[in-house]
Amino acid sequence: MPVEEEDERGGKRRTTQAKDRERGTPQGAPISPLLANLYMRRFILGWQRQGWAAKWAAHIVSYADDYVILCRH
Repeated sequence: MPVEEEDERGGKRRTTQAKDRERGTPQGAPISPLLANLYMRRFILGWQRQGWAAKWAAHIVSYADDYVILCRH
């Protein structure tokens, strides 16, 4: 999918650099949540092992490829 960017003059520019190089996945692709969960799993496990959840009275809430850290402080 092309990426749309705004230049200095306020004009729109579309690039297909990633597509041309056959890199990455399109925005909104069904693989995105899977890749996000594989990547973030390590962070969440480390978060729990190091005791940050208890230290900050915090919880990580995840849905698909979105994450929120809820805390009282």
